Amino acid sequence: MNLWYNPFGMTREAFRQRLEQGVLVADGATGTMLALRGITMPYDLANLTHPELVKALHREYYEAGARLIETNTYSSNRIRLLNIPERGSELPAVQPLLEQYGSPDALVRRVNMAGVQLAREAVGQDALVFGSMGPVGKPLEPLGEIRLQEAEQAFEEQAQALIEAGVDGIILETFVDPRELTVAIRAVRRLAPDLPIIASKGFIEDGETLMEGLPERFAREISALEVDAIGANCIVGPQRMLDIVRMLAHATELPISAMPTPGLPQLVRGQVCTTFSPNISGDTRRGWWKRAHASWAVAAAQRQTTSVPLPARWLGSSRAGHQRRSPSHCVSADQRSCLLRNPRNCPSGWARSASLRWS
Repeated sequence: MNLWYNPFGMTREAFRQRLEQGVLVADGATGTMLALRGITMPYDLANLTHPELVKALHREYYEAGARLIETNTYSSNRIRLLNIPERGSELPAVQPLLEQYGSPDALVRRVNMAGVQLAREAVGQDALVFGSMGPVGKPLEPLGEIRLQEAEQAFEEQAQALIEAGVDGIILETFVDPRELTVAIRAVRRLAPDLPIIASKGFIEDGETLMEGLPERFAREISALEVDAIGANCIVGPQRMLDIVRMLAHATELPISAMPTPGLPQLVRGQVCTTFSPNISGDTRRGWWKRAHASWAVAAAQRQTTSVPLPARWLGSSRAGHQRRSPSHCVSADQRSCLLRNPRNCPSGWARSASLRWS
């Protein structure tokens, strides 16, 4: 069933043209920042329980320079959302809201539509709002208990709510299983044949597996589907992500999305922290700078933490006529992302368009 409806007019061609204009800066991870503000899992329920907090976070990212804002809906498919337990309990965290909204269908729809509304209200008209969709959170058959049809229905239900709420596109992110990602892509595309889709894998594999060509195989497989950008997010830091992006770029002509974590996660005094430090930024930023004219932006919500000077932001075409902004911007160990121009025809290196986010 085709439910295509987009009152904001963002089509696949319009998205391509937007990337041709220059760097598109994306936001950082929403759940991580909500956790720092006292919200417990599933973070998506904050769309209903703490809407002003969610809206304020979107606004901070927008004011920091982000022009692609993701909705707070990463876990809002039926399978994942309804099975996240409340802290210290075996009961689903959604139980009180299920009683309020009457059915799982109504709750899933409301969380997703509220997520789009909050993002729209928080940002200006120059920002794109992409609906965030993650995996179902359980292995698919035959290794797991989730049937392909069940996962497909869950993705379709979530996508329908996001599309009807008026997203500019969908970002499918942190998918480990390419097969599950394929199911999600097809579910979205059936509903919206002309909506931009970014398809992003979480590369949990070790370095040896990666160097044996997994990113290239992934790029070729997903590029054959109807997506508008492919890439990687989460799990790996900026150094490893740079290698992954190189490999992706060799196997596809699509824009490339790259959203690394700031470093390796560690549990310190009950808080999840990362090993990111200014000492690792130099060579890595030169690598991004040389190969992609990286646009590093201001960390939205942690300006009070130690900041790491990074290259000036680039917003112009990679082929000619770069528009350079002030070099005073910096990134702290928060989540940041940006779209990188990917100039295979440019002296600087490989890339066409890529999204870099500290997620």
